[in-house]
Amino acid sequence: MILALNHGQPHDRIVHLAKRLVVPFVRAGIGEFLHIEIFPREVYQFSSIPAEVIPRDVAIICISAFFICSFAALIPAYFAARLDPVKALRYE
Repeated sequence: MILALNHGQPHDRIVHLAKRLVVPFVRAGIGEFLHIEIFPREVYQFSSIPAEVIPRDVAIICISAFFICSFAALIPAYFAARLDPVKALRYE
């Protein structure tokens, strides 16, 4: 199966493999568990979920989230570093 996916970059192969193997199993598993059909073809007029994963967008989102979380952690760390440890532990 992987040998047939020799086009594109390695991340393209992983995304393609996930779309072909993982998504149908998850969709079928949830549908069987809840006894419903997810995205009925009669209503939505498509046989698969119309999504395109753009690796550049994923990278931008991950890097942005990392920097936002790091900055949010620096604010309390700055105030904690300015405290006198003896006074901080006395009121703990």
